Amino acid sequence: MNRLLLTILAVCAGAGFASAQTGVFSQLNRSQYLAKVKLVDEFFARFNGKEIRQDVSTEYSDRASGILMLFDMSKYKSKEDSGFVEAENFSKLAAESEVNLNFEDTDWFAKIKCHGKLAQKNVVFDMYLCVEERDSKMYRWAISDVEGDIFQTSRDKAHKEFFIMPNDNEQFFQSIRRITTDTYRYIDDYVKQGYKADALSTFLALVRSKQLKIDAVTDVELIFLQIPGYIFTVKYFERESKNAGWLIDSCKQMSEKGKTKIKRRLR
Repeated sequence: MNRLLLTILAVCAGAGFASAQTGVFSQLNRSQYLAKVKLVDEFFARFNGKEIRQDVSTEYSDRASGILMLFDMSKYKSKEDSGFVEAENFSKLAAESEVNLNFEDTDWFAKIKCHGKLAQKNVVFDMYLCVEERDSKMYRWAISDVEGDIFQTSRDKAHKEFFIMPNDNEQFFQSIRRITTDTYRYIDDYVKQGYKADALSTFLALVRSKQLKIDAVTDVELIFLQIPGYIFTVKYFERESKNAGWLIDSCKQMSEKGKTKIKRRLR
């Protein structure tokens, strides 16, 4: 295990012993509180090198080391760990690229897990949000997409037995009434070829008709595409440790083509 990894693990690890001295506990709690990445804005400041942890030596106060300390260190056992090697490479590249993270960036997104009810049945689905400019220098989070089985349409599994008969015009299209009652679950099979309802449109329709309600939100994940050649995600880790709060949960290489595909979908 190299010295940098040992130093980072030592800095990030919380004290694991009990003490009878209240002062020791107070100092430990304060030390953990100061090291913890409590806000996303604080994560940005440390990633950008604008804020440096006070409990590290000057030897490791450079931006690359600061970014490396923003990783969830509980995943790594040694310097040979492939995940740690990737984290080191990413941290060095991110520092060298001089790319800063900002709230108003157009290439980062939030992914959240929504728990709710659809027609009184418990459902779970994912929602993606992006940052949009609202007015001059004013921004907002906007829903950009949703994912889940409840948004799949019958056209995804076409039923050829459901269609409007070619002579229905002679009956003044009276069968139209039945498609919203008898075969309402397969309504997509009755529309023109080539049409495909997207998940977000289905979500809006369900909410507008008061069929879908969200009761709780969990598993918040932030997705970042700003660093050249990489995509990384950030999650919140609540634990008694200096390595806590908003930390990098995953990091992998991705081509600009792959990033463009994601951005086209979510923006």
